[in-house]
Amino acid sequence: MPPPPQPLPFNLYISLEDLTKSLKCQPETFLSPGEPQLHKIPKKRNPKVFREVWEVKNLVFKDLLRTFNSAYLNFVKYHLKEFPLDCVHGFIDKRSILTNAKAHSGKKFLLKIDIKNFFGSIKTERLLDHFKEMNINPEISKILSNMLTVDGKLPQGFCTSPLFSNLIFLSLDKELMSLASKYNCTYTRYADDMTFSSNILLPTYSDLEKILSKDGFELDRKKYLLRKNGQAFYVTGLSISGAEPRVSKKWKHNLRQEIYFIQKYGLSEHVGKRNYSSTQNCINIIDGKIKFLKSIEPQLANVARINFNSVLKKENRQVIYTRIEKSTQKYEIFIDECKINDMLYLCGVVVENAQLIENTLKNLHEELRREPELSGTHGVLNSETFHWVDCSVTIQGKIMD
Repeated sequence: MPPPPQPLPFNLYISLEDLTKSLKCQPETFLSPGEPQLHKIPKKRNPKVFREVWEVKNLVFKDLLRTFNSAYLNFVKYHLKEFPLDCVHGFIDKRSILTNAKAHSGKKFLLKIDIKNFFGSIKTERLLDHFKEMNINPEISKILSNMLTVDGKLPQGFCTSPLFSNLIFLSLDKELMSLASKYNCTYTRYADDMTFSSNILLPTYSDLEKILSKDGFELDRKKYLLRKNGQAFYVTGLSISGAEPRVSKKWKHNLRQEIYFIQKYGLSEHVGKRNYSSTQNCINIIDGKIKFLKSIEPQLANVARINFNSVLKKENRQVIYTRIEKSTQKYEIFIDECKINDMLYLCGVVVENAQLIENTLKNLHEELRREPELSGTHGVLNSETFHWVDCSVTIQGKIMD
C-alpha cells in the first residue's frame, strides 16, 4: 500500500511561491510582517523581575502564523513518527498540567528544575539546523526562521514558539529520558519546567547541566528543588501528595471565600474591596477559575458553579468575554462550463483579487478590439468576450501571449 500524501510540500524543492500558495497568503506577509509589540509583565513572586512577551499586531501576519503552525505540525507528525514524546506535556493536544502531574503521583522523591530563558535560548541558527534536518529548501529555511524569531530568538507570545521549542528540545528530551531510565525514575517536561520523580534515586544537578549545556540551555539554580514524601509535593502547580493531583487547599479556599463574600455583600462592594478593574472583570476572572477547577476537580467545581450562578442570576449579570478581532480575507469563486466533443467540462477558479483580474481582462479586450486583423470578430468579442471555444485561433493566441 503506498504511503499517504504529504500534508504540505515542505521539502527541499519548495519555493516561496509554492509556500505562499499552500498557506493562502501573499509573499509580502512573510517578508514584511511588521513590528511586534513588546510587553514587560512583572512576575507574581518577584514584581521587580519582568517576563518579556511579544504581541503580533499585524492581524494578517497573525493569521499566517496560525495557519503555518497548524500546517507544520501536520508535516512534522507525518515525518517524525516519534513526535511528540510521551514525556512532553506542554502545548500538546490532550495533555496538560494535570497529565504532567499525574505521571509523578505516589512517588517518594521529587526533583524540579527550570530552564533559564527557555524560549530566548533558541536562536535562529538552531531553527536553521532543524529545517536542514527536515530537508527544507535553504532559502525557505531562512525566510521561516526570520518569520519565527524576534531579534534572532524564539519569542514568547508567538503562537508558533511552543511547537518549535518542543521540536528543538526533542533530542534533549530523548537524552533526559535515557538519564531517567538509568536512575529508574520518571521524567516529564512542561515547557521550561522539568520534573523527575522516583522511589529510589534521582539525577544530580551536574547530570542535567551536562546534557542541557550542549545545546545552549542553562539551568536555573534558584529553582532547583528536591523534595521527599511528607513535604509539599507540587508539580506544575498541582499537589501530588495524594493518589490524584489536586488544586492547592489555599487556592480553593480563596475561591470559596470570594464567592461567599459576593453572596453576602454583592458584586459591587466585593469589586471595590478586591481592586478589580471592573465588575465584568471580576465576573470573568472567577468564571475562569471555576473552569480551571473543573478540569482538575470537577465535583468541587460544580458546587462553586452553582453558587456563583445564583449570584449572577440575582444581580442580573452574566459572563461576557470580549471577542478577539480577527482579520478576514475575501475570496471570489468563478465557475464556468463548456462543451467540447460531446464532453462537458467544468472549471472553478478561486481568486483573491477579482478586481485585478477584471481590469486585466478589460485592458486585453480593448487591446484586441484595436487589432486590424481582428476586425471581423468584434461581434464575438462584444458578446462572448473571452469565451474560449467561441474565439478564433488568432484571439486564442493573443490571450495566451
